[in-house]
Parts: sequence; structure tokens; C-alpha cells
Amino acid sequence: MEIKRSSNSSIEARPGSHGGLALSLLLAVAVGFACAPDANAQTPDPGPGPGPDRTDKLDGIKGVGFGPAFYFLRYKNHVIEDARDVRVRTNGTLEANQTRTSSSLGLEVHANLGKGWNVCDGECTATNVISTWGWKASPYLGVFDVSDGINGLTAGVVAGVWRGDKEGDSRTALNLGIGYFTHKNQLVLADDVQIGQALPAGLAVADATRKTDVSGITVFVSASMGF
Repeated sequence: MEIKRSSNSSIEARPGSHGGLALSLLLAVAVGFACAPDANAQTPDPGPGPGPDRTDKLDGIKGVGFGPAFYFLRYKNHVIEDARDVRVRTNGTLEANQTRTSSSLGLEVHANLGKGWNVCDGECTATNVISTWGWKASPYLGVFDVSDGINGLTAGVVAGVWRGDKEGDSRTALNLGIGYFTHKNQLVLADDVQIGQALPAGLAVADATRKTDVSGITVFVSASMGF
């Protein structure tokens, strides 16, 4: 084996004679580098296909990602955010501030399913990887509106980009997802009440609303950590 030292102070080991191997070991001691090859290291394939920055160990399912999420909610039906938003006008008809959109903080968890690449100091080899990165896409499960128990549940798909250490672990990621949600105990108008009409005889304003579960579509962004 002969040792070739490049201009950037790195050393490459190449097949050679036994005499060259002895000279290589002496030179390695002199310059303070260990040149013994790692028995577990894989030599990058220079042939067709992915370059040496690609590695199968970063592909597939690698644990799960978990972190805070900010949900944008689009309800299927109108909801009322506060009972005080329902009132009777001076002409006796009902007025209510309703909405079909809202937002909420929550949490989400998903599988780290995707592909990854090595980030190297120069041309990638088995020994000069400094970090990793990749993309992922998978199903997710999430919760929101958790100040008084878990009132919001959501599920769908999420995709994101991640950055990790040189082993592909300790991943942090930025994600974007879309899914279906159910929001429990939301305030809506009672069935026999309509905006712009007088309340039914004997019905108080406080009884003009009821609570029910409302579903819809959500889009969210999240920052997650892998484990």
C-alpha cells in the first residue's frame, strides 16, 4: 500500500507493494495520522449510480420525529369562538360572529421515512463525513387545543427536510403537513336558531348555542427532533 498526501493535508491509502506498506506506516507515525483502514468502512462505488455522498444507512425508516406544530384550521361548518359573540339586536333578531377558520398550537409525531446524503469536507470518503441531511415524507398523528385536556386530534401526511450528525442521528427537521382534524366541544348555533331571525318563543340567548365536535382540514408547520 502506498500513501499519497494531498495538498489539503489529507492522506489517501492506495493498493501497492509490501515495501510500500512499511514506508506508509512510518510516514503515518511521522505526520501523526492513523492510516490503518477501517474494516467496517465501505469504499465508495465510482461506477454508475449515486455518488459517494450517498449511503443506504440514511434511507428508509429511521426512528420517529416529534415536536411542536402550528396548525391552521379550516372547519367544515361555522363555529363561534365565544358565547358573548351571540346577541340580540334592538329589533329582536339574532346576531352572531361565526367563523370557519382558526389556528392552534399543538404537537405532532411522524416516522422518519426518506432518503439522506452525507456532507463531507472535500470529496466524500468513509472518514471525512462532517454531517448529514435529507428529506422525509410519512403519515403523522397530532394533537392541538390541549390547555384543558386533548380537544383536537388530527392525522394526515407530512414532508420535511432534516439535518443530522455525521452518523445520521440527532436529527432536527422543518416540516409541512396536511391532514384531517376533529375539534371537540366547539360552540355552534342551536339547530332551531338562525342569524337574522327572532329567537323562538321562550328561548334565551344563552340557549341559542350548543357544543359539538366539528371536523375539517388542517395545514401545519412543525419543527421536530428525531429519536
